[in-house]
Amino acid sequence: MYSNLVVNGCSYMQAYADGGGHCDLAKQLGIPNSQSLAIGGSANTRIIRTALKHSYQATEPTFYVLGMTFLSRLEVPILKDLSEFEGRWANPQNQEFKERWEHNWTEEDSKLFVEIKLKTEVYSILDRLEDLQYRILSCIHDLRSRGHGVLVYQ
Repeated sequence: MYSNLVVNGCSYMQAYADGGGHCDLAKQLGIPNSQSLAIGGSANTRIIRTALKHSYQATEPTFYVLGMTFLSRLEVPILKDLSEFEGRWANPQNQEFKERWEHNWTEEDSKLFVEIKLKTEVYSILDRLEDLQYRILSCIHDLRSRGHGVLVYQ
């Protein structure tokens, strides 16, 4: 039924894929191809956005396994070099991308970003959780309506 298996998530899914887990899963499910979009430090917005972006480029039915991450992770478009697929988005807390930040984004900016983020997070867990819930539901509906399958977990 599905021609491809695509996994996406943060470092937990990346470690799973680095160990070949997605290949094993595809084989067990009888899916001939597997791919990982997982990147350590990813935010849920990136996981959803890139899964949808991949799905719109897919030419065959694909089964997506989306491992959602910590609710508090955010991303902003601060990378100087544009990735055709990822864009300029990055989680400022993810130091892996530090060398690719725009010249005007500094470690101080990341510290301020985290400080402000922490102030807003204290009283907004339910609001952010509801927002994520509807983003996930929209993603599931969109994927399934176009013939793809999806499993979302945390």
